[in-house]
Amino acid sequence: MSTLGDAVFAAVTRRGLEITSAQAEEILESVGISTSATMGIPVRLRARRLHFSGTKKLTASETVSPDPIEASADRGVDDATADTASDRPINHESTQDLHVPFSFDWILGTGIHGIGSGRNLRGKSSVLHLLNWALTGRSHLQPDIQSWMEQVEVEWSIDSARIQVKFTVNNSVPEGTVAQLDEIDGKDRRTVLGTFTSAEEFEAVMGNLMLERLRLDPIAMWGNDQETSHRWPAYAAALTIRADQLDPLIGNEGVLATRMLQRFTGTSWAAAAAQAQTALRAIEYRTEQATERADQVARATSAVRRAAEERVIRARELVATFGEERPGIDELITLTSEAHQLAQHAHQLELELMTARTTAAQVSDQLKAERSRRNSLVEDALARLFFNSMEPTVCPRCTAAVTKERRKAEPESHACSLCSSELDLDALKEDVVVASSVPESARTEMVTSAGVATSAGDGEQSADPLVALEEAASRANSAVADLEAAYSDAAARRDAATVRAQDGQGLIDSAEARQQAVVALARAEGHLEALSGPESDEVPQEDPTTSAVVESAKLLLAKWLKEDQDPRLKLISDQIADLARSFGSDNINGVTLLGNANLRVSKGGTVANYGAITGGEKLRLKIATSVALITYGYNEGIGRHPGLLFIDSPASEEIPEDDLRTILKALDEVASTTGIQVFVGTRYGSVLTELLPCDRVRVAEGDDFVW
Repeated sequence: MSTLGDAVFAAVTRRGLEITSAQAEEILESVGISTSATMGIPVRLRARRLHFSGTKKLTASETVSPDPIEASADRGVDDATADTASDRPINHESTQDLHVPFSFDWILGTGIHGIGSGRNLRGKSSVLHLLNWALTGRSHLQPDIQSWMEQVEVEWSIDSARIQVKFTVNNSVPEGTVAQLDEIDGKDRRTVLGTFTSAEEFEAVMGNLMLERLRLDPIAMWGNDQETSHRWPAYAAALTIRADQLDPLIGNEGVLATRMLQRFTGTSWAAAAAQAQTALRAIEYRTEQATERADQVARATSAVRRAAEERVIRARELVATFGEERPGIDELITLTSEAHQLAQHAHQLELELMTARTTAAQVSDQLKAERSRRNSLVEDALARLFFNSMEPTVCPRCTAAVTKERRKAEPESHACSLCSSELDLDALKEDVVVASSVPESARTEMVTSAGVATSAGDGEQSADPLVALEEAASRANSAVADLEAAYSDAAARRDAATVRAQDGQGLIDSAEARQQAVVALARAEGHLEALSGPESDEVPQEDPTTSAVVESAKLLLAKWLKEDQDPRLKLISDQIADLARSFGSDNINGVTLLGNANLRVSKGGTVANYGAITGGEKLRLKIATSVALITYGYNEGIGRHPGLLFIDSPASEEIPEDDLRTILKALDEVASTTGIQVFVGTRYGSVLTELLPCDRVRVAEGDDFVW
């Protein structure tokens, strides 16, 4: 059994939980909580050599500008845009684009190293970025400067091991190897530890290598509803202090500051405490999610039940709307057949009626025609009779007088008294005056007409077609009337039968609809019955044994961590105060470094938190805190800080010259006793050359460039 396992077993047993020590140990292992303390022993990380080369690609506007740096500043370039390492001056009168090769090489040792220039944007920050690129695999160079790079080589020492990071840059993409160098017979033998062909692979290789070689644990954290693991880039970020990024006190991410402090102070149970807190937060999160899901299910179930009850009510109301009458199928068939037969009979009568009406119309038309013809004959006969009885006195053409002698001569001479034409003797016998030259048909018609007129005038009746037609018309009209009566009766009986058949079909349809409504009601009642069980108030929870074990582990580890860390924080706080005063903050009476990585500063009889002090004071205290952590680890032989520090002062937050001089002097004294390695980038190059040996300084004077 482990120390933590025994303590957790005892704690949960006191709470009344039945569990064995083996079960407690197994639970701790299953949730990822380390059961043993990890004493932090510092591993020294130092840069031994930096080399990079490539070709600057300057545009015509940059090469002809009286101040090429102003042009680069306008483009947002962070670093140098020209090269002085090869002592090749730029031709400011050229109008062509210029490609300038460069090569930078620097052998590095312990202590303070300075990179400076007389002006900003002269390449000092690029040197720091290149070191960090080779340290983490992540590049923070400006895109145009990164495109200039062709070869980069950095040699690191991790305790006694020499690690070479060497890569080429093609179209800004790194490709190279990480190797260990071992000197054999005066020559370096390279053992490749990893290769990479992309930025992602480069970062992965360096992350795995550095965590393993520096004996650093991934930092477990809970954030954004999931467990995350912060690895080497998070540690590496804590090695850089920028004058424009002074919050938090340790590193650059507030959520990691506490974890970083625990590791840099070498607290034995730091990793296990972080793991326990993360594991407990994960359990709490899952419980919260389960509770929320249970609430959602309960709300959904209640809503479903209400909907089911409403469906039952609606189904019952629908069933109640149907009557109980049920027509027989045979009766419906009989009604339908009767309606069909009556419809056929009515249709046949309708056809016969149409035929009778047509016949009656035809007879009526014939009767009308005959009557019209008879009237015409009578009128014509009467006219002829009238004209035959006339005795004209003059000729209607020449007005010559018709003499009595000529009229008397007609019976004797058989000649017309008017025109002297020969008369038809037979017609004349009938008192019809007609010339013998008139065609026989016309003569006969005139004789006949005279007879008709005479007969009509005499009132004599004779049988003719007119009477037959009148009788036929009467019979036809009578037949039409009979058929109309028969059809009207048949249509009425047909319509009544159709209504009876339709009513029967409606009852059938209603019965089917009622049956469907009954089925729907049964289903709704069944669904409601299935939902009518008691609602479960039980909320799914994590295994209570696991929760109890993890919670006990968290409480125990937090207690042990505090007991282990507090004495160390007191010693480190005293060192921070001493360093801050040596950096020029003479008004600081004392500081208290808290376990949450905050700092209480006592000065002038008042106490202020780190976040409330001025920027200059923050800078001194942040540097002092990092150096104190390194020094403590060096003196006590514990802690995880690798003893490497980068201090970058960009133009917007440049450290005042006098303050920088004071800080550098104090840092140099600390470095001489602890062997720390610090890189300082500043535009006060003269201060660097004044205080540091020439081999530890790269300074560009005036308008010159660092590389």
